[in-house]
Amino acid sequence: MPPVAALITLAVGLPVSYLVLLARQAARWLAVRRAFGRRLRQLRRARRWSTREVASRLCWSWLDLVLIEHGLTEPDLVRLAAVLDVDLRELMRGLRASRSPEE
Repeated sequence: MPPVAALITLAVGLPVSYLVLLARQAARWLAVRRAFGRRLRQLRRARRWSTREVASRLCWSWLDLVLIEHGLTEPDLVRLAAVLDVDLRELMRGLRASRSPEE
């Protein structure tokens, strides 16, 4: 079950304050995944590799990589780092879940 669908399933019957908290968490999580996708795209383009070339090196479909770059699915970080020849810190550089000003 996709994480957002799991959150919605859990949300049935919860107080509104919990629903707001869940929505904020989901938004942060999605923002981090999208930021990671931009970072992956940046590293891929720096090597002048197409999405198809990276996907082929990972034995993934082209669509898998596109979904990761758009923040719609979770990647295998270890495999991506190995193919891009970077360590995990370099792969994840600049990614943080930002807090909303209300908190």
